[in-house]
Amino acid sequence: MTTAPFDPAVAALASDSHTAVLTAVAVSGATTVPLDVLDYSVAWDENRNPHTTASLDCAVPDQAALDLLDPRTMVRVKITVSYTLPSGHVDAQQVADLGLRSRRVSRPDNTLTLECASDEALVIDNSPDAPYFEGQSTFATPVAYVNSALTARLAGGPAASPTIVNRLTSSGGAFLVDSFPTDWWSTIVDALDALDADLYDPGDRTFYLEPRAYATAESVHVLTVGPRGNIVSSDAGVGREDWANAVTILWRWDNTSNPGQPDRTWGLANVTGGPWAPSVAGYKTYTETRPGKVNSTTATAVAQNVLRRVLARGRTYRIVAVAAWWVRAKDTVTIQLPTGDQERHLVAAVEFRGDGLMTLTTRQPDTLSTIG
Repeated sequence: MTTAPFDPAVAALASDSHTAVLTAVAVSGATTVPLDVLDYSVAWDENRNPHTTASLDCAVPDQAALDLLDPRTMVRVKITVSYTLPSGHVDAQQVADLGLRSRRVSRPDNTLTLECASDEALVIDNSPDAPYFEGQSTFATPVAYVNSALTARLAGGPAASPTIVNRLTSSGGAFLVDSFPTDWWSTIVDALDALDADLYDPGDRTFYLEPRAYATAESVHVLTVGPRGNIVSSDAGVGREDWANAVTILWRWDNTSNPGQPDRTWGLANVTGGPWAPSVAGYKTYTETRPGKVNSTTATAVAQNVLRRVLARGRTYRIVAVAAWWVRAKDTVTIQLPTGDQERHLVAAVEFRGDGLMTLTTRQPDTLSTIG
């Protein structure tokens, strides 16, 4: 079990009385502004872009410091968490380096609220692109497009030349896109879905490109109930509303050879075997319309990979537990509830709060279905 970046000794603290102290500073140009944090929420979510977010409630600083906290000027907010180990050593680790997105001052409470996000937000800021140009380009692979699009959207700004770590074993086949899509981030999502991959910044200003997790790995944390347990409450559910066993995705664009006449590509996929096949469970179809242009091969791959995701939404767990600051979205945790056997779950999202607790949303891999 890994607790990186923290010392392994912090694992024992999650079941004992302890204090994890969060501190934060804002960096504006060459000036560092210490923040008096009163309450906070820091979260990692695999289904959200930006992947890493934070909301900090702080005491209002003096006017000079307040003037520096202008989200329009690329202020960074750096968050550190400190554990006091049984040895007495203080283990302090930076857990996030985020961009300031908004600043709000509430009176007469004299509370400063800072909303922060990881660097996907900078790409999305420059994702709508004008003017729209009719045409198309074929990239060698989806990975080539992702690298090109990220670099292009961040070029000319302080986050230019982003660090991209590629953990994929395959770059995929040829990838067709509009030469100038109306929304670059949507096309990046198409490229990722064609690879069944995730692209995210976990708060360290690095973009990680890696396979989407469908199998559990080594647990980074064990969650249990009882006198020495760390689970405060749990909510487990099974439902059909967010789950689906069939996917239909439509891409629409203007036909350049016949202006005004839309062209289209369909991506279709459904479960073909196992207990969730439509012949057994009936059809529950997820539908979506996307901008841009893809070929039929990409459309089918995207639909199949989206289906793998929505199949995992039928069974949900939401667990409130003592904060373990090394747990992240995409990690594996072991859960022992009052009834049933121990289970390994993938973390879909984790949120840490100022009350010393964390809320985990987990998912379980679907190993029973055949997709076609």
